Amino acid sequence: MSTFNQVSNDPLKPVSRTIVPATARMVREFGPIDRAASLSPVEAMTIQEFARRYSICRASAHIEIREGRLTACKMGGKAVILREDAERWAANLPRIKPAPRTLEAEGA
Repeated sequence: MSTFNQVSNDPLKPVSRTIVPATARMVREFGPIDRAASLSPVEAMTIQEFARRYSICRASAHIEIREGRLTACKMGGKAVILREDAERWAANLPRIKPAPRTLEAEGA
């Protein structure tokens, strides 16, 4: 617990007062916090968070949305991407097929 000095009537004599953190007060009033519920995976992310998570620039994310390959929705004043839509977008990315190896290409 932390303490701070509260100004009293006598400016030369500070009064010490103990502050109870809001979380401790809330636990007393509402019971313990369910940590499993509070640590659930993120269901929606901003475009910046999406771009950072999938290692693309924000402009590329906007292009993917504009081209219809990625779905975004408005939540309040922000465009957000739902986790399911982000996972669907990543699953539908084109796969790179390795080129067939030949002896001539290896220089032998």
